[in-house]
Amino acid sequence: MKADIQGNLYLSAPGGVWIYDAQGRHLGTIRAPRPVHNFAWGGKDGRTLYLCARSALYRIDLLQPGIRP
Repeated sequence: MKADIQGNLYLSAPGGVWIYDAQGRHLGTIRAPRPVHNFAWGGKDGRTLYLCARSALYRIDLLQPGIRP
């Protein structure tokens, strides 16, 4: 589970990464070719989401930066 700077929540769930806003509305799903088990924000500006699957690593650039430790 991760969050972006707007307070949207990203959850690993069946079918990919599900995104919810602060009010609990489903905003959409990032689909991946394989089930996603974990993910992390990266990139210079924090807008890259790395998706970890069992045998692959995927990357997607997003409009909102994530909250990084």
